[in-house]
Amino acid sequence: DVRWSAVDALGEVAERGDERAIVAVCARLENAEGDVRIAAAHALGHVTQRGDPTALRVVKAYLGHPYFYVRRTAVQAFGQIAQPGDETAIAAVVARLEDSDAIVRCLAVRGLGRLVPRGDESADAARVRAALVGIFTERWRG
Repeated sequence: DVRWSAVDALGEVAERGDERAIVAVCARLENAEGDVRIAAAHALGHVTQRGDPTALRVVKAYLGHPYFYVRRTAVQAFGQIAQPGDETAIAAVVARLEDSDAIVRCLAVRGLGRLVPRGDESADAARVRAALVGIFTERWRG
């Protein structure tokens, strides 16, 4: 598919931090084709630095998108581009633990594994651990 190839190529040739490339790649996170969305999530890792404010702002807007497939890709991308320990990012991903789509919830758990540093004793980290334990306990009870 040409769109997939274009997104993939942009991720390879754009310079890290190029705001136009970041916005263009982020816009593909809501593409109807799954391969294009996956390529966009992958390309973000090439065109951004972790914690890039432009990418975080754009991807965060997609976390609450009405279509589950867009939220799936956004949660996955957000977990890859946010800085570990970023409280705002952690809160945004924690909110997806209550998503109506089970895969979004699973991807949120995976993203939190990247965002909450092991051994972090902060209140936010404790809250995330408690939320995760609650989810697993609720899902596998009985």
